[in-house]
Amino acid sequence: MPKIGVTVYSLLISCPGDVEEEVGIIREVVENFNRMFGEINNIQIAVKHWSTDAYPQSGGKPQDLLNKQFVNDCDAALAVFWTRFGTPTDKYQSGTEEEIEEMIKSGKQVFLYFADKPITPSTIDMAQYEKVQAFRKKYKDRGIYWSYSDLNELNKLLLNHISKYFLNILTSTETNDAERPQLVVRGVYDNKPSESLHILRGRWLDSGLFVEEVKEIGNLYEKISGIVLPKMEVEEKKEPAISPNESIAKLAKQFSLAAKDLQMANKAPAVVSDKIKDCILNYSQHNNMELSDDFFYLANLKKSTLSFNINPFGSSAPSYDGTEDEISKHHLIVELYWKIVEYNEKTEFYAKLQNYFVIKCIVSNIGKSYDEDVDVQLKIPKGCICKTSQLPIPGYSFIEEFNDQSIADYIYKIRKAISIDEYSNYPAYKSLKSFGMPVGLLNKKTAEEKYSEEKRCYQSTIDEIFCYEFFETEEYDILAFNITYLKQNTNMAIPSLLYFKSEPKEIVYEIRSKHSPDVVSGKIEVQGG
Repeated sequence: MPKIGVTVYSLLISCPGDVEEEVGIIREVVENFNRMFGEINNIQIAVKHWSTDAYPQSGGKPQDLLNKQFVNDCDAALAVFWTRFGTPTDKYQSGTEEEIEEMIKSGKQVFLYFADKPITPSTIDMAQYEKVQAFRKKYKDRGIYWSYSDLNELNKLLLNHISKYFLNILTSTETNDAERPQLVVRGVYDNKPSESLHILRGRWLDSGLFVEEVKEIGNLYEKISGIVLPKMEVEEKKEPAISPNESIAKLAKQFSLAAKDLQMANKAPAVVSDKIKDCILNYSQHNNMELSDDFFYLANLKKSTLSFNINPFGSSAPSYDGTEDEISKHHLIVELYWKIVEYNEKTEFYAKLQNYFVIKCIVSNIGKSYDEDVDVQLKIPKGCICKTSQLPIPGYSFIEEFNDQSIADYIYKIRKAISIDEYSNYPAYKSLKSFGMPVGLLNKKTAEEKYSEEKRCYQSTIDEIFCYEFFETEEYDILAFNITYLKQNTNMAIPSLLYFKSEPKEIVYEIRSKHSPDVVSGKIEVQGG
């Protein structure tokens, strides 16, 4: 983000691995520009390169991860080719080609150079070199590249081109009133700015979101079904009558045996509760899964009936006596129950979200200079918007996972793209989870207390994302928010996706900012999904 009073532009260095010397030249030229022109003009160029700005991350393709980490946020790109073209991505023949093409599509500046330096034939990968030449030919008629024969020539070209481009932006901003900031609210379609708003409907339940949960539940069903316990024959025991003439020694022996069996006397046959059975049976019927007649059969498993807690620092979970298979089957049935509970709560949560209409909005500066302290009001027809208090709350079994994995960011924020920046002015997040002494006898939380704490944490996250001031008139529900800084030719997402109970026909907006003397008013129509 720009420093106060200084406009910072991010310049992406996008080069294959055979031009390392050129990368050093680029960094040197940018440093010289910042020293000669930057300080006196309140402008600075920040270089971005995978070697210094990428970090380890999982969960996606390498180029997609780099795009999200820093490529998409860059204002311009500088690419140099010599003999190598690079490694293919899913969409293009190399990562450098993808970065160049996506930058051009989004209207951003690309400085493109091809080296005509001497080449040692034995070191050339001809397949790579042919790709470079084909790419060069492709752009020959588009007039967007320059060639150089040595590093000294490249140094001069770079300083000249970079200075002309960035100083021209600064000069145009200061001298031409017609090229002031131009702010407008727009929609998003296919991750690109759109002149209308598009209704989206979440397809959470059909998106494969729960594939892993369903797989885990299926595995537990198989494990439980694979445990075959022997049928226990119940024998009726008849206690022999005690003869009046029986010796006192025999009675004492019987009393001793009874004392040894005192623990077993406090154990009863273990059974699966009706609550657990009903939950598992309902899931099975809904998913056309057949259960064997002995699915819940636990043979001779015994459960302690003692009510006191033998562990002053832990829970008082009952103990079980039985064979390894009996105990294992019982634990698996309980685990299956909680997995189904979690699955049910997740599907219920996302089913509620799926009932809402969703719209993406951005604030665009399509002018030639930056703007600051941008106040935006979105005026939405009364009764359409879904307020944060009406959003569903995750259930007990997965709300902690929901909070810890920042799932709220995924489902409520507008994710950045090559031509759309994430909202930049979120309030500082403060976790509401307690950090005190370890949970023990004196401060152990009940399930209800834990859930209440997680709900407060969830609500704090929601308040952070939906950081609007909310106002009401007879005609509109009004969402107001601020953008600290908005560069020229930039699109910034509003703080959140907008969730609606009913489709609005249009959204009216007003924008006030530091460098725009007039209030910008407009409206944007909504197209049904």
